[in-house]
Amino acid sequence: MTGYLIGDDSTCHKRRGRKMAGLGRHSSITERRAVVGRNLVQALYVAAGRRCPLMPQLYRQKASCDAAKQPFHSKVDLMEAPIRNVVPLSDTCTHVLLDAWYGAKRIWKAARDRGFTITTGLRANRAIRVAETEADGGWRWVDRASYAAGLSAADYQAVVCPHQEGAGRTVWVHTVTAIVRNLYRAQVLIVRTTLDGPANEVRFWATSDVRATVAATITHLAAHWDIEALFADTKDLLGLDHYQMMTTTAIVRFWTLALAAYVYLDEERARLRQERQRHVTIGDAQREVQCVHWAHLITWMQRQFCAGETTATLFRQLAA
Repeated sequence: MTGYLIGDDSTCHKRRGRKMAGLGRHSSITERRAVVGRNLVQALYVAAGRRCPLMPQLYRQKASCDAAKQPFHSKVDLMEAPIRNVVPLSDTCTHVLLDAWYGAKRIWKAARDRGFTITTGLRANRAIRVAETEADGGWRWVDRASYAAGLSAADYQAVVCPHQEGAGRTVWVHTVTAIVRNLYRAQVLIVRTTLDGPANEVRFWATSDVRATVAATITHLAAHWDIEALFADTKDLLGLDHYQMMTTTAIVRFWTLALAAYVYLDEERARLRQERQRHVTIGDAQREVQCVHWAHLITWMQRQFCAGETTATLFRQLAA
């Protein structure tokens, strides 16, 4: 069984939090620009259909750390720690999934040192080594965009990208096994949603599992969506970015409590999925828990009335 260690970061936008510690300008996918806020670096372990967030980490930019006289840790530093320290389930193969921001050699080495497989995105400055008889040494470096531009439609194969809610979608994939500059020998995947789409829609990935089939690698990549769902669910349902904490210690504690609540809801989701034999969301689990709590409250109130308690007495108890 494969256990996924998935990592990413998310910005909690704070429009009026100028006096909050740990603020900086961070890229926001939602806002499509850099915004003022705090940046959460998060790892998520997924195995056997269960999701377990690891301890949240606050990323602070160097200027913020210098002002607070705190040591600076880059995002790569913060992401390397859970890779080296995670304790996977026994009898599982761990696969690390990260986006292009964390495709550093140090991250790959940390995964390789643990015996993990790793798949990361490739940034625009990456190049791959391709054979060329006329070049010195019989090879040359080609940047990822130039390599993709030289491919034809016949060089891609259609692969179904799975989706947890049902039927997947078809993507077009080209693979090549090559040395990636400043990295290792890897299987490079070039993924398109359509064959005639613009160049900026092409996605580049590299995996250390050079023997994996294309279908297997795409299945692994699809699991990366779990951490995006984690950020969306915890922000929308648990208020991960709705807080007024002033200190960095307080915000990490708040994030920890929110993620603990998420683990509880994920356990409820697994139970409901087993009972109902269909897909269940975190929102469905939250609503089910709320219904149970309301039922307990109404039952308690009924018992109090039957015991002779007055409305005024119950009101004082509930308002206390």
